[in-house]
Amino acid sequence: MYSMRDSETSGGRRKSTAAVLLVAAFAAAAAFGASEEEPMGVDLWGGRERHPAVINPVLGQDPANILSLNGEWEFAVRRDAPTHNASWGDKFQKEKVWRSDGGISTLKQGETSKAKIPGFVEDQGFGIPTRQCRAWICWWDCSTGAASDFFKGDAWYRRTVEIPAAWKGRRIWLKTGPVRSQGWFWVNDEQVAWVHSYGGTFKYEITDLVRPGEKAKFVIEVTSSLPSRRGGWDVRKYTGIERGVELESTPAVWIDDAYVRGDFDAKGAEARVRVEGVAESGAAGGLKVRVTVEGASAEAPVEGDGTVSVKIPLANFRPWSPEHPELYRAQIELLRGGAVIHARRERFGVRKLEVRGKDIYLNNRPYFLRGVGYHAIDFGYRQSRNWDREYRRQSVRRMKDFGFNFCRNHCRVEFPEFFEACDEEGFLVQAELPYYNDWPCDGFDFNPVRDAKELHVHFRRYPSFAVYSHGNEGGFGLSLAKKMYAMLKALDPDRFVIEQDGDCFSAVPYCREFNLPGTSDFVGGPIKEWPRGSCRADRPIIAHEYLNLSVKANAALEAEFAKYGRKPVFTRAMRRDWLGKFGLSDFWGDRLQLAQHSLQSHWFKHGIESARLDPWCDGYLYWSIRDCMARNGTAFSAQGLIDPFGDVKPNGSTPEYTRKFNSPSAVLCDTYPESRICAAGEKVKNAVWLAHYGGEGMSAAKLSWAVVSAAGERLAGGEIDVGDQATGALRKIAEFDFAAPDVAAATRAELRLSVGGVSNDWKMWLFPRRAVKSAVGVCFAGKTSTLAGRYTGALPPGRAAEAKLVVAERGSPEAAAATSRGQRLLLIANTATPLNVKLGWWWLGNLVGAAFADAPAFKYLPHSGELDGLFFRVFRTGDKMPLKGVGERDLLCVCEGGEDCFGYLYPERGGRTLVSSGFDVYADLPEAKALLDGMIEAALAGGGDR
Repeated sequence: MYSMRDSETSGGRRKSTAAVLLVAAFAAAAAFGASEEEPMGVDLWGGRERHPAVINPVLGQDPANILSLNGEWEFAVRRDAPTHNASWGDKFQKEKVWRSDGGISTLKQGETSKAKIPGFVEDQGFGIPTRQCRAWICWWDCSTGAASDFFKGDAWYRRTVEIPAAWKGRRIWLKTGPVRSQGWFWVNDEQVAWVHSYGGTFKYEITDLVRPGEKAKFVIEVTSSLPSRRGGWDVRKYTGIERGVELESTPAVWIDDAYVRGDFDAKGAEARVRVEGVAESGAAGGLKVRVTVEGASAEAPVEGDGTVSVKIPLANFRPWSPEHPELYRAQIELLRGGAVIHARRERFGVRKLEVRGKDIYLNNRPYFLRGVGYHAIDFGYRQSRNWDREYRRQSVRRMKDFGFNFCRNHCRVEFPEFFEACDEEGFLVQAELPYYNDWPCDGFDFNPVRDAKELHVHFRRYPSFAVYSHGNEGGFGLSLAKKMYAMLKALDPDRFVIEQDGDCFSAVPYCREFNLPGTSDFVGGPIKEWPRGSCRADRPIIAHEYLNLSVKANAALEAEFAKYGRKPVFTRAMRRDWLGKFGLSDFWGDRLQLAQHSLQSHWFKHGIESARLDPWCDGYLYWSIRDCMARNGTAFSAQGLIDPFGDVKPNGSTPEYTRKFNSPSAVLCDTYPESRICAAGEKVKNAVWLAHYGGEGMSAAKLSWAVVSAAGERLAGGEIDVGDQATGALRKIAEFDFAAPDVAAATRAELRLSVGGVSNDWKMWLFPRRAVKSAVGVCFAGKTSTLAGRYTGALPPGRAAEAKLVVAERGSPEAAAATSRGQRLLLIANTATPLNVKLGWWWLGNLVGAAFADAPAFKYLPHSGELDGLFFRVFRTGDKMPLKGVGERDLLCVCEGGEDCFGYLYPERGGRTLVSSGFDVYADLPEAKALLDGMIEAALAGGGDR
């Protein structure tokens, strides 16, 4: 265990000196405040030892020895003040400066108001409206949820409290967690601490600065103008004190730190305790530490450097897992002569997380990580709810509702209350150091060894904490990566370590650039779907920032932002202005937004199932749970599974839908034809797979299958014995064929599979046997003459002038002739342009969604009004809009892209011409034939009719 004294430096305690620039002080602090090998040490600026602390512990603490400083403080703002030490006496020590004539919305330099701790000053109305700050690096990777007010400068807090008289003769500590971005703490005008932490919570002894029974003055300055070590995506956007501030009293000899490590193999636990003050108090000898768990106790003497290990068996052994988040409580007591002189409570879980070959095991069972990105994009969280435990539990439950069991904190570590919620609800967490490749996320000093140790010391008590990651998409170089891996494995063998998330990125096969042996327990997989079996490694593969299905932020949420004191990133007015460039309004805009969510939901299911069907894949990190709303051209991308306020997207994925394929166990299916579009009598082949990581094995299992129409009619079905199915990795359990059922008209249907209570379903289009249709009065001219064989009664090309309707390629002589004769015309265009069915990864591509009118032209297609996977084989690239002379109410199909809109079916010449642009009607496919049938009938009747 660490020693607080090993890292003391010669920095000592510094007094303020005139005109000392803070920037210089910070550079010195990086070198001397804490050594590379120790996260505690002596605070350079205040000259006091840093000790690990726990604020707001989940099991509570002795109220007689805790004084919370949370709540309202006197508050003042200043512009950037790099000489605050020199001007401290003149500016902030004199009472006349702290007057209360400034309102929240009118606060100026020199005026004061009230502000709450913990909290961000922007959330409390301080700042400059309509302004926001950009991150120091990687601005493209940051969410754009701007506060209504932007604050840049120094924020000062002051409060006077009475120290309890009962604390006389005891040690007194000031405890604080992270601030944004850096902070300085004074007690009775004496320097105590400079807080510039990554994720740790520290305490500083102030016994010499205060007197029990008397009042003490506390002053805090924080600034947003200097680099933050907090990491994450909201760098420099917020200013304030992120966690509570407390005073605590302890005896002269005290439990300085403690946590409990579960031992799965021994079915027990080990309490690791650090006792301080032994030498100073002359209390050596006669000191013991007693640990009690569920009525059973064990003791060990305090010897040597004060490090104590107490092992205790667990008679009622209950392993912790996301499926069964079992937790124990430990009472840790410091005894002198049998009397308790100090105590604390700790909560812990027992689990065993390991790699065996290329597989992940949890508690000696194969395990699959269904992960998701969890960012600081939660606006409720930003309103000082970071330690609201019920709010945190709701956030974790939301991810679990969708079937996830694992999340990644991108270049950051969450607050303890988040980990506590994950402990309780059952959720694994990957915490990350604040580095983007080898760049600090803000301009702080590069010291990942220090940061990794801070992460270890302050978060090792949480069984949900599963993975140490050094950062995002790169590494520190092989030498340092190996050193850090060895260090963390020695400190903490119970957790995985990876060099950084995202080594494989989009390369297939595995590129072996980062996360090499000796640096990482697993490797990153591709960001998009990959050919099955093509990505292999010697260790588990977890797909990095997987899918990232970018559509556009929903302007209909504009009013929601105001509820959280935020400016909407994308407004109705902005949406209308953009649509107006293409001749569109909300009439299509709202339909297109719903179509985006539907398409995103389709690709989410497709991508998750694709990853689960690869036997080399051990998990994924879907990117991400909430929309990050990063600027993307003229719009804002919305790649999250849910909106930024935690709600299901209209027409998007629901928890019930998602859990079918994103649960511990999933039944999966390869179907041919892969599109699941079938004509009556066509042979449909199916290979069924089972990934069974949940519950117990299945005995004499049966696979039930059925084809069910949208109206609920069972059109086909059967049952297959698949035998016993043990828990574990993916395996093929059955193959079966069936003939596509005969239907009277084109029908939407589902293929439904179920085995042992695990079920899944897939959309299908079923078509009747297509009889050769009549095309009397229709002439297929030029290239389109190849389509005439689908019909009877069509006029030959030489008699085109007699036709009621001419079908021709746009731009062809045949089309020009028909136009000059005033004939009805069906123009066919863009049938060989690229397929336009994929969403972008982070960026917005040529497609974010497409919507269809309820029009006769689509009468033979059982579509649902929007583009989904059943259109993909014939959906290519249409005509860029705006379309001259075409009103938006005339359009029958519109596709929206990142920067353009495309028309696919629309009338011209007052309805005498119907243009099909981007539909591959030449394809020998049921849906292509049905599409052409409907277009011909619509063109004969008047192409603009709905």
